[in-house]
Amino acid sequence: MSKRHVTIRTILLILLVSTWSTWCAPRTKAQQEPVVRAVLFWAESCPHCHDVMDHVIPPLEEEYGDQLEVRTIEISDPDNYPLWVAAMEAFQVPPGSQGVPMLFIGDTVLVGSREIPEQLPGLIEQHLAAGGVDYPDVPGLKDAPEPVLEATAGPPRSVVQMYFFYDRLCGECVLVEEEVLAPLKE
Repeated sequence: MSKRHVTIRTILLILLVSTWSTWCAPRTKAQQEPVVRAVLFWAESCPHCHDVMDHVIPPLEEEYGDQLEVRTIEISDPDNYPLWVAAMEAFQVPPGSQGVPMLFIGDTVLVGSREIPEQLPGLIEQHLAAGGVDYPDVPGLKDAPEPVLEATAGPPRSVVQMYFFYDRLCGECVLVEEEVLAPLKE
């Protein structure tokens, strides 16, 4: 055999082995399964948000496992509110639809505790069939810190702020302050 035939056979053997090893190599889970990523803006004081976060998202996360990632951003945090505004501007959400809960998935915006459960499962299936979808292109989202606060089960805790104007010489005012307001402060 000539030197040239040995070189050609060696090259072909190397190509065959490298192609075979790449083709037969076990794939990682990330390579096998597409992932759908979404962003949910919510508010601590919003009962509709808690409904979505407690009763809609968890069953979907259980069903799809690692194939569904929903990032939650609480908008009462002053650092997060501008991110929500930027998302609404980027997706041109009309003023009449600006509220929470608001979920961004792909190029779709879902608002409210009726629209999200009705449309999100179908959108997840659609995006999985298309090979997955990354987090929406929201200005500042990649630089925003991961959320620390999570929704708690049950109704949100309400906070009441009020002003009480009184005259310290007024008997009724003193009575209201001692018998009504004092227990509320405890």
